Amino acid sequence: MQPADRNPAQPAPRVRLTAGDWEEAAIDVLAQHGLSAIAVEPLATRIGVTKGSFYAHFDTRDDLIAAVLARWEALDTDQTIRDVEQILDPARRLARLLELNFERPRWGRAFAALCATVDDPRVKPFMDRVYRRRLAYFEHALTQLGVDAAEAQDRAVLIYTAYVGFWRIIAADPDWELHDRERMHRYAEHVKAALIPRLDQR
Repeated sequence: MQPADRNPAQPAPRVRLTAGDWEEAAIDVLAQHGLSAIAVEPLATRIGVTKGSFYAHFDTRDDLIAAVLARWEALDTDQTIRDVEQILDPARRLARLLELNFERPRWGRAFAALCATVDDPRVKPFMDRVYRRRLAYFEHALTQLGVDAAEAQDRAVLIYTAYVGFWRIIAADPDWELHDRERMHRYAEHVKAALIPRLDQR
């Protein structure tokens, strides 16, 4: 029910954007065009607001970039790991994690863009932390499947390098055939088959 004092002919009041709205829009730009493309005025135009909305949440572009990096780490690594932890079987848990790594273009492209700017002092601490977190998780998951420590470390590195290389290639060549979602799925299946011990071998 509408408030009694509101004129239906008047436009609805604009919803106030949150810092999270700006961060999400910036992640989209990061995934599509890279870190250097994140700029206040084009972002404001993209989401249909004035620059004043930006300064209600951030003091500088660097503040936005720091928030974007923190959001990327929290959602693409921390939240993803929490989600797969709900799966009880360790083999299926690791398989699901690989599916999420290889079959989500937005996050994969954002990751590739950050790999391309890893020497940026704003980016490097996040990338180093994510690298260590993911590698440790892969190793732990493999040891849960009975893989010995040395082999688990090697397989974890292979998983991570396959992930890095896959998205770097896709980001570098917009015409690469692996942009097709079905191909992404098949690639993930091959990585799982090659690097996760089969259920019937445990």
